[in-house]
Amino acid sequence: MSDLTPAAEKSSQIKIALRTQLLTARRSLPVTARAAAAAEIQDQTHALVRATRARSIAAYVPIGSEPGGPDLPARLLAALPPGGRLLLPVLLPDNDLDWAELTPTATLVAGPRGLLEPSGPRFGVNAVRTVDLLLVPALAVGRDGTRMGRGGGSYDRALARLPQPDALTASRSPQPNPQTASRSPQPDPPVRSRSPQPDPQTAYRSPQPDPPARSGSPQPDSQTVAHLPRYGPLTVALLHDGEDVDDVPAEPHDRRVNAVITPTGGLSHRPLPPAFHLPTSALDHRPM
Repeated sequence: MSDLTPAAEKSSQIKIALRTQLLTARRSLPVTARAAAAAEIQDQTHALVRATRARSIAAYVPIGSEPGGPDLPARLLAALPPGGRLLLPVLLPDNDLDWAELTPTATLVAGPRGLLEPSGPRFGVNAVRTVDLLLVPALAVGRDGTRMGRGGGSYDRALARLPQPDALTASRSPQPNPQTASRSPQPDPPVRSRSPQPDPQTAYRSPQPDPPARSGSPQPDSQTVAHLPRYGPLTVALLHDGEDVDDVPAEPHDRRVNAVITPTGGLSHRPLPPAFHLPTSALDHRPM
């Protein structure tokens, strides 16, 4: 006998049916269609990294029919500035996610369930709190930002560790700080001249020219991402076309994302919970 309430049992059954439908549709995509969709997703994420000026990213290695293709991490590394870092998940026995950095010397090794993981040192489950941009897999995302994964709960746990809007609002003082309110902006320090020799440790991450825009979805730019609701790392789910749905059955453990990227729709914002009004000063918030 199930321990779920009738409403929760119905929601679970709807989720199972929706997952089956979406996974069947993914597997039926022709190889050429998958490759074209992966190229569009990679272009979009590359542009997003540049537009947000992210210096640290947490992402994943897509497998099978997942959007983005297996070489997505390589495109993300190419988009990062010198000194930037890319964290990839390491699946733990309890389905939680640890994180390790993908570097030029790190290799991807086979992990549980056919996943590919970095072989380097692990930084702990809370490392996801330190990034500027978090790209997550999903099977579907609702208009309110509710994400539906494969049912293991790994990314729900990761997203739950991020600063939540209620906590941010409660910790924010309603009065301006008199010690800092009168400070005038300081000019940026002069840029020091650089050696003409590239640093072999960071040369692979030097900014590359943006690839020519494809004929599909519009590329994210700095003005677009400036208005994304955020209260910590910017969280974006990568989807195939048709997986951006009106409604996703939600349970208490389900988490929301700030935006989605689809091959033809590009970057699409998602609202925060209706009761939450994001302070303007929180738009540039970064967790320590």
